[in-house]
Amino acid sequence: MSVKRGADVVVESIKAYGADLIAGFIGHTTHEVADAVGKAGIRTINPATELGGSYMLNAYNYLKNRPAGVGIWHNVGSLLIHPALMEARSSRIPVVHFGLNSDGRLSGRDGAIQQVPVAAFAPVTRFSQRVERVDKLGEAIHEAFHAAQGVPSGSAYLDVPFDLTVDKSEAVVPQGYKMADAAVWASVDSVRKATEELLAAKRPIIVVGGGVARNDGGAAVQALAELAGIPFVTTTTAQGVISEEHPLSMGPVGMCGWRCANETLAEADFALVLGSRLADWGVAQGFIAKIPPMVQVDTDPAQLGRFYFSRLSIVADAGTFARQLLEVLAHHKAFVAVPFQDREIVRRASERKKAWRHWVDSKGENYQFPLSKWRVVRELRSILGPEDIVVTDIGAHSGPLMCGAIMRKPRRLLLSFGEGILGSGFPMGIGAKLAEPSRTVVVGTGDGSFQYHFNELRVAVEQKLPMIVLIFNDGVYGANDGMMKHWYGAAQWTQFTNPNWVGIAKAYGAEGERIEHTDELGAALRRGKAANKPYVIDIPVDPMEGPPEVGAVGPAFLLKPRVIPPDINGSLLAGEHLL
Repeated sequence: MSVKRGADVVVESIKAYGADLIAGFIGHTTHEVADAVGKAGIRTINPATELGGSYMLNAYNYLKNRPAGVGIWHNVGSLLIHPALMEARSSRIPVVHFGLNSDGRLSGRDGAIQQVPVAAFAPVTRFSQRVERVDKLGEAIHEAFHAAQGVPSGSAYLDVPFDLTVDKSEAVVPQGYKMADAAVWASVDSVRKATEELLAAKRPIIVVGGGVARNDGGAAVQALAELAGIPFVTTTTAQGVISEEHPLSMGPVGMCGWRCANETLAEADFALVLGSRLADWGVAQGFIAKIPPMVQVDTDPAQLGRFYFSRLSIVADAGTFARQLLEVLAHHKAFVAVPFQDREIVRRASERKKAWRHWVDSKGENYQFPLSKWRVVRELRSILGPEDIVVTDIGAHSGPLMCGAIMRKPRRLLLSFGEGILGSGFPMGIGAKLAEPSRTVVVGTGDGSFQYHFNELRVAVEQKLPMIVLIFNDGVYGANDGMMKHWYGAAQWTQFTNPNWVGIAKAYGAEGERIEHTDELGAALRRGKAANKPYVIDIPVDPMEGPPEVGAVGPAFLLKPRVIPPDINGSLLAGEHLL
């Protein structure tokens, strides 16, 4: 050990863990660390806002599948990152943030300003801790990275009083930590029971979750589906884990899912759920979606049965379990191998998929102006390769994007997976381009959601990031506008006025254009792909098109009201019983 200042312990520890990107915001508490980062030569981005930077890190680390990007924030700025922390926790994205707090010697004094309570971060992280001594910094950083990239992974937050960055002590710097092997094996008895359930079903289905992508389990799940002759559907985080062009793929389920996927799931009499919590945003949709009797497999025992009860809950990682089940099924005396193309349930599912794809293609042939969102997605498909990345914000446009952009590789579709947070799309697109600069990155955002973080255009220009931003411009918060009109006959709080988006882009040093006719979009996309800087395309879209007609939940998300009797002992105002 040697005597080091706290700022150097922070930076050396970050490097030891293999982090290669820091998103930081300057303030009097971060000066010392910023100086150390600059001297260490680690790539740094300075976002327009802490929240925007945190979304960038979520996308960056999601694609890297490790906490490769780290956030370092001035004290009160840390209070802006909560939505991104919550998203990383829900979506199992490994990320570590440092919040540089007020002078620790003033802790607890009412007159000391900008004291950020670490307790505010516990509910939205997998790990949060305040460091009180400089000689404990290395140990705390180790714990934060260990928690962030564990099984399950998620967000970690370290509260570091800024006086610790200038203090010196004999300090231990962690020498790096390899991500834990995600292979978690199921018991032999659990695999046997799951095999029996699968063989007893007449119309089984496999629900493929994001956990399959964690340890590259797609090949094993594909082999299992092909051997057993079972169609599969995916959650949003699993789109592309197995190519959506595979004949057994029925696509994603849920509110923004494919009609053929939802219909196949609704018809199933048994579901093998691999690596999914069946969470609300992805599948459950307020428990409206019905799931047949199931066996659920996940690495996190706390998530099993949280949304739906299962016949059998198994703690294992999805890929490893699929390989175990594949071996047992192949040698089971009751199993008869039949080419999956010859199975009746596959033929029925294939017909549904064919009808669905025809519907999507026909919607994309719309030549009206303002444009149909499906037309935009059809044109977009023409410029995308299998490895290119689509980022969608939340809104009425996200349904057509998620349904129409065919995913053939894992981790090619990014959005606010676990929380559905409006405004996260554009900064996530920046993070995606930073993570994979050789890929074409297209961000689809509503005009309402782009209002949140268009100021991050500065970062995209500074970092020289050629990326395409499609603004679906209709002057309303389209998803809620459609739902309110469906339920109440009129919409409130959904309309707004837009600025000149192309003018704003050019003011930042980006490029762009506004579409004035349907036939202009294809050429505009090609110009955007060829540009060497951020390219904003303002696309007027039909505000009357409404929510996507995908045969999923859509506006029916609103639950039916209950009539609840009053509590006569606890619901009265004081003295009301005397009136």
